[in-house]
Amino acid sequence: MVTVNEIVKIENWDHFCKLSDKFDKEYTTKTYFYYETLQNVIDTYLPNYQNHKEYWDYTIEKAKTDEWYGFVHFNNLMTFANSFQQFGPRVMDPICISLFRDKTVPHPGNKRLRILAPYLKRPVPVMITDYRRKLDPIPLQSFDFDPRHHEYWFGATHFADKHELKYKEIQSNMLRYNDPSFSFKDRLKGERIFKVHDDVVTCNDVVIMERKNEEWQMTILMKVLQS
Repeated sequence: MVTVNEIVKIENWDHFCKLSDKFDKEYTTKTYFYYETLQNVIDTYLPNYQNHKEYWDYTIEKAKTDEWYGFVHFNNLMTFANSFQQFGPRVMDPICISLFRDKTVPHPGNKRLRILAPYLKRPVPVMITDYRRKLDPIPLQSFDFDPRHHEYWFGATHFADKHELKYKEIQSNMLRYNDPSFSFKDRLKGERIFKVHDDVVTCNDVVIMERKNEEWQMTILMKVLQS
């Protein structure tokens, strides 16, 4: 069961620091905020992470028999491509990593790590919540929180064990994005039709992925990055 106990809009960087400090004191965690590449985040905190090739091999095979599963994952790819077209190739909202005592959970940010890591090389904003309190100190780097775009909330989650029922995340309300799929994926059903073929995936008959050299490539994303 997932419940949200409190929703707090971030007013600015100082407000975020106060919220984090309060959370850290209550749950004996330590929060770090800095900038790092997606691949370095994976290498540092998620060494056993399913790699890009494994992720898409599994996703596309499952999508052949589970249309909704495929829709959700392919739709993420489309929203990232649309965001890059609007704002350039960058991650605009923080990747959140919770270092629980027996597991590491990337959320939100899991899909960005899985899909974008091979393509996006510039550093992105990252928030680490360290329940283990064993990390070497990471110098704090500020982030320009825009209260029209971001919400800060934490609550109980099925990712955490019974001793750590709280986790902290930064969630954008996506007002900046001209793409309803960020928040309302179910509303797009029927508007974006994804089909899996032998060596391509299409959206409304336009190729968005191609299998080359035994690996799925993000055709739609590569076109945006090269434009």
